[in-house]
Amino acid sequence: MSEWGFLTNQGLVFVFIAKHPESTARQIATAVNITEWTVHKIIDELEKSGYITRRRVGRQNNYRVNLNLDLRHETLRNNDVGDLVVALAGSEPDVNVSKTRPFINNKKSGKKHNNQ
Repeated sequence: MSEWGFLTNQGLVFVFIAKHPESTARQIATAVNITEWTVHKIIDELEKSGYITRRRVGRQNNYRVNLNLDLRHETLRNNDVGDLVVALAGSEPDVNVSKTRPFINNKKSGKKHNNQ
C-alpha cells in the first residue's frame, strides 16, 4: 500500500514557496520529495491560477505568493490560502528574510509587508 498525506503536491509546493521564496526548483523538489520536472509543472499551474508570480533575479527565480485567493476545493472556498500557510507554518511567512523578498499582502489582518 502506498503512503498518502493530507496535502497534495501543489499544496506542499505552495507552502514551501511561501516560506522560501528564493528556492530553486531543485531545492523545492528535494524538500517535497518529488521530481524537479513535477515542481516546474506545479509552479506553472500555480502561476497560471494566480497563486504565485515569479520574476527573474539574476539567474534565479524569486517567487511572490498571493495569500488572498480562496482554496480551490468547494468545501473550503471560504478560506484563503493564507489561512493554510499560517496554519502549517505556525505564523505568517517571514517577510524580512532577504532584501529581495517580494511584497506579501494579507487581507484578513490588513497588514501589508514590504521589506524594501
